Amino acid sequence: MRSWEGLRAHYGYSPEIEDKMLDYVREQFHFQPRPDARGYPDGFQWDLGGVTVRAVHMPGHTAGHTVLLVEPGAIAFIGDIDLSGFGPYYGDACSDMAVFLDSMERLERLEARVWITSHHKGAITERERFLALLRKFRHRVREREEDICRTLGRGPMTLEQLVAHRFLYPKDFDALFVDDVERKTLREHLAQLIGEGRVAEEGSRYRLVKPA
Repeated sequence: MRSWEGLRAHYGYSPEIEDKMLDYVREQFHFQPRPDARGYPDGFQWDLGGVTVRAVHMPGHTAGHTVLLVEPGAIAFIGDIDLSGFGPYYGDACSDMAVFLDSMERLERLEARVWITSHHKGAITERERFLALLRKFRHRVREREEDICRTLGRGPMTLEQLVAHRFLYPKDFDALFVDDVERKTLREHLAQLIGEGRVAEEGSRYRLVKPA
């Protein structure tokens, strides 16, 4: 957030949309560079006078994504581990699907009594409900993987054909970043599936080797 150059590197979108993205974040989020912004390490603690806030680094959504644990009360602001039906987002250059999965496992073990997301769910005060939502949220990664395999089961496809299929966003959803986010997300899944021997890359196409 210190500069547009930094935010642009964070997104990692294609050059064709970079200038339009600057206009987008200015209009939608009132973005202004903040050269005075300061980082903080994992475990950093703010003492607010009778209340403390501790940073628990849980990357994946972004490289710096952090859960903020407020005491007393064991209130966990879990940010963009937002438990929404959309599922985990790891579509930026600094995002990482495998790291996100690890962070969600660690979040499940974090001692808290209240969980608050950045979007959609508000405050969750029952642990069993929180765990059910977290597991359903995490399972969206597996569902995307299965959807990619089903699609490739109909025949080999190029990356751009897979991007056009839309595995994250509805086909009628239009935004500057959609194709870039779909492409980044697909690359993460395809690399995983190739490593598991379930998908093969042949020239410019991907084909299913074996189903789930």
